[in-house]
Amino acid sequence: MWSLEPGEVNVAREIRDHLKEFEVFFPIKDVGVDLIAVKNLSSPKNRRLVSIQVKESGEYYTKRDERLGYRRGWYTLDAKKFHEYMGRVDFYIFVLYRQISHKRRTRYKTDFVIIPTSELARRIKHKKKGRKYHFYLSFKVGGKDDRIIDTRGITLKNQEIEEKRAFRDYSKYLNNWNLLREAASAI
Repeated sequence: MWSLEPGEVNVAREIRDHLKEFEVFFPIKDVGVDLIAVKNLSSPKNRRLVSIQVKESGEYYTKRDERLGYRRGWYTLDAKKFHEYMGRVDFYIFVLYRQISHKRRTRYKTDFVIIPTSELARRIKHKKKGRKYHFYLSFKVGGKDDRIIDTRGITLKNQEIEEKRAFRDYSKYLNNWNLLREAASAI
């Protein structure tokens, strides 16, 4: 039995909302790709494909996060599969469902970190080697900007230095759907 994951559906919807020239398709068989976005489907000469892997997370807020001042999503990538499928996947999209207060009701905001696989591979070099790569994509609580960083491995002692390291900052990939358009245009 096969079914779509909510994150995959949300990404497909966002692509259709932000990138009107794209159509989205879902592979039936697991080939390491969750979605295929096709630009200019009806034009064989100008047709371009972008393959996407989707990872999703709810929001975590632990005592550690409270001390560091973050709210985060926790994502894991299987190391073997990441390297095996790296040539097939153009982008990873990390979906984060953030809880926000709205009067007396709890609401959720969905954010997307859209990162080229080649850039993710460069950042993975800074992670511990093992069977899985862990990412804590985190928003600063009460932050005035939409800065998002990978806080995996940050402690109170090293927080000031580690937050400034470029490989941790994912802010330019936050909800940046134009990266897909640019990738399809560059092919």
